[in-house]
Amino acid sequence: MAEAVAGELLMLEEQGLRVPCFVLLPNHLHAVLQLPAGAGLSLYKAVELLYQRTAAQARRLLRGQLPPEADFWQTGFHELPILDVAELSRVQAYLLAHPQRLRLPERFHSWPYLPE
Repeated sequence: MAEAVAGELLMLEEQGLRVPCFVLLPNHLHAVLQLPAGAGLSLYKAVELLYQRTAAQARRLLRGQLPPEADFWQTGFHELPILDVAELSRVQAYLLAHPQRLRLPERFHSWPYLPE
C-alpha cells in the first residue's frame, strides 16, 4: 500500500503539482506539495484525487479485510503555507527526520513488517 501511495504522489506531478518531499509512515503521510502558478489544479483537488485513487487501491489490496463503511483516509488535511526557500528547507529536514524520531527505517521499503 505504501508503494501505491508513493506512486500516486508522483503521479500528481504529471497533473502540474510539485512534490519535492514526502514521508510515508505506517499510519500517516507527510507531504510537501507546491502548486505552481497556472497549475490548473487546486491543492484541495490534488489532495482529493490522491485520497480517492489510493483509497480505491487500498480496497482492492485489502479486499475482505476492510469493512465497506471504513474510511482509508482521515477527512481533511493540514495546510501550512511555505513562504520562502529557507522555510522549505527547514520543513523538508523536519519531515525527513520523522522516521528516525519514531525509530523507523529511513525508507518505507525497510519497514520491519514488510516481506523481504
